[in-house]
Amino acid sequence: MSAGPHERRRRRTAWAVRWFTALLSPALILAPAAAQERAPVPGEVDTHVTQSTIRTTICEPGYTAKVRPPRKATDAVKRRLINGHSGSPQDYELDHLIPLGLGGHPTSANNLWLQNWWARASARTAVSGGAVKRKGVCS
Repeated sequence: MSAGPHERRRRRTAWAVRWFTALLSPALILAPAAAQERAPVPGEVDTHVTQSTIRTTICEPGYTAKVRPPRKATDAVKRRLINGHSGSPQDYELDHLIPLGLGGHPTSANNLWLQNWWARASARTAVSGGAVKRKGVCS
Protein backbone atom coordinates (compact mmCIF):
# COMPACT_ATOMS: atom_id res chain seq x y z
CA MET A 1 0.00 0.00 0.00
CA SER A 2 1.45 3.37 -0.95
CA ALA A 3 1.72 6.33 1.39
CA GLY A 4 -1.04 8.92 1.24
CA PRO A 5 -0.49 12.55 0.29
CA HIS A 6 -0.08 13.68 3.92
CA GLU A 7 2.55 11.03 4.59
CA ARG A 8 4.45 11.93 1.40
CA ARG A 9 4.35 15.63 2.37
CA ARG A 10 5.59 14.77 5.87
CA ARG A 11 8.47 12.74 4.42
CA ARG A 12 9.42 15.54 1.99
CA THR A 13 9.33 18.09 4.80
CA ALA A 14 11.43 15.87 7.05
CA TRP A 15 13.95 15.37 4.24
CA ALA A 16 14.12 19.13 3.57
CA VAL A 17 14.63 19.92 7.26
CA ARG A 18 17.47 17.40 7.48
CA TRP A 19 19.05 18.78 4.29
CA PHE A 20 18.89 22.42 5.41
CA THR A 21 20.06 21.54 8.93
CA ALA A 22 23.11 19.77 7.52
CA LEU A 23 23.70 22.62 5.10
CA LEU A 24 23.62 25.26 7.80
CA SER A 25 25.59 23.36 10.41
CA PRO A 26 28.56 25.30 11.79
CA ALA A 27 30.93 22.68 10.42
CA LEU A 28 29.79 23.39 6.88
CA ILE A 29 29.55 27.15 7.24
CA LEU A 30 32.97 27.41 8.82
CA ALA A 31 34.65 24.65 6.79
CA PRO A 32 37.91 25.62 5.09
CA ALA A 33 37.63 26.48 1.41
CA ALA A 34 39.77 23.48 0.46
CA ALA A 35 37.31 21.09 2.11
CA GLN A 36 34.40 22.74 0.32
CA GLU A 37 36.22 22.36 -3.02
CA ARG A 38 36.58 18.62 -2.42
CA ALA A 39 32.88 18.21 -1.64
CA PRO A 40 30.90 20.84 -3.57
CA VAL A 41 27.46 21.59 -2.24
CA PRO A 42 24.74 23.21 -4.40
CA GLY A 43 23.90 26.75 -3.42
CA GLU A 44 26.09 29.21 -1.59
CA VAL A 45 25.86 30.50 1.94
CA ASP A 46 26.36 34.11 2.92
CA THR A 47 29.66 34.29 4.82
CA HIS A 48 28.19 37.05 7.01
CA VAL A 49 25.75 34.52 8.45
CA THR A 50 27.45 32.30 11.01
CA GLN A 51 26.35 30.59 14.19
CA SER A 52 27.55 33.60 16.19
CA THR A 53 25.74 36.18 13.98
CA ILE A 54 22.34 34.58 13.33
CA ARG A 55 20.61 36.75 15.95
CA THR A 56 21.71 39.93 14.14
CA THR A 57 21.31 38.53 10.62
CA ILE A 58 18.72 35.91 9.64
CA CYS A 59 16.79 36.10 12.94
CA GLU A 60 16.48 39.89 12.76
CA PRO A 61 13.01 40.99 11.54
CA GLY A 62 13.27 42.43 8.04
CA TYR A 63 16.66 40.83 7.31
CA THR A 64 15.66 39.27 3.97
CA ALA A 65 14.19 42.53 2.70
CA LYS A 66 17.44 44.28 3.61
CA VAL A 67 19.73 41.80 1.78
CA ARG A 68 17.49 40.91 -1.17
CA PRO A 69 19.18 42.17 -4.34
CA PRO A 70 17.38 44.83 -6.38
CA ARG A 71 15.24 43.62 -9.27
CA LYS A 72 17.55 45.28 -11.80
CA ALA A 73 20.42 43.04 -10.64
CA THR A 74 18.36 39.84 -10.59
CA ASP A 75 16.88 40.57 -14.01
CA ALA A 76 20.41 40.69 -15.45
CA VAL A 77 21.22 37.29 -13.91
CA LYS A 78 17.88 35.91 -15.12
CA ARG A 79 18.61 36.99 -18.71
CA ARG A 80 22.00 35.29 -18.55
CA LEU A 81 20.59 32.04 -17.11
CA ILE A 82 17.62 31.85 -19.49
CA ASN A 83 19.84 30.85 -22.46
CA GLY A 84 19.03 27.28 -23.43
CA HIS A 85 15.66 27.21 -21.65
CA SER A 86 12.40 27.01 -23.52
CA GLY A 87 9.90 29.80 -23.23
CA SER A 88 10.45 33.44 -22.40
CA PRO A 89 11.98 35.10 -19.32
CA GLN A 90 8.44 35.86 -18.10
CA ASP A 91 7.89 32.10 -17.76
CA TYR A 92 10.54 31.90 -15.03
CA GLU A 93 11.24 33.26 -11.59
CA LEU A 94 14.76 33.68 -10.25
CA ASP A 95 14.90 31.93 -6.90
CA HIS A 96 17.49 31.31 -4.17
CA LEU A 97 18.45 27.66 -3.74
CA ILE A 98 19.35 28.30 -0.09
CA PRO A 99 16.70 30.75 1.11
CA LEU A 100 17.89 34.16 2.29
CA GLY A 101 16.12 33.57 5.60
CA LEU A 102 18.32 30.52 6.18
CA GLY A 103 21.60 32.21 5.31
CA GLY A 104 21.70 31.82 1.55
CA HIS A 105 23.91 34.21 -0.42
CA PRO A 106 21.71 36.96 -1.86
CA THR A 107 23.62 37.65 -5.10
CA SER A 108 25.85 34.67 -5.88
CA ALA A 109 25.04 32.98 -9.17
CA ASN A 110 25.76 29.68 -7.36
CA ASN A 111 22.71 30.32 -5.19
CA LEU A 112 20.34 31.55 -7.91
CA TRP A 113 18.33 29.28 -10.20
CA LEU A 114 15.45 29.60 -12.60
CA GLN A 115 12.12 28.21 -11.48
CA ASN A 116 9.32 27.85 -13.98
CA TRP A 117 6.19 29.81 -13.04
CA TRP A 118 4.14 26.70 -13.78
CA ALA A 119 5.79 25.18 -10.71
CA ARG A 120 4.31 27.89 -8.46
CA ALA A 121 2.75 25.33 -6.11
CA SER A 122 6.21 23.97 -5.30
CA ALA A 123 7.53 27.54 -4.94
CA ARG A 124 4.84 28.32 -2.36
CA THR A 125 5.66 25.10 -0.51
CA ALA A 126 9.37 25.95 -0.53
CA VAL A 127 8.71 29.46 0.79
CA SER A 128 6.42 28.29 3.58
CA GLY A 129 8.81 25.44 4.37
CA GLY A 130 11.67 27.93 4.55
CA ALA A 131 9.72 30.04 7.05
CA VAL A 132 9.12 26.97 9.23
CA LYS A 133 12.82 26.06 9.11
CA ARG A 134 13.82 29.65 9.92
CA LYS A 135 11.59 29.54 13.01
CA GLY A 136 13.42 26.39 14.08
CA VAL A 137 16.81 28.06 13.63
CA CYS A 138 15.82 31.28 15.39
CA SER A 139 13.89 29.89 18.35
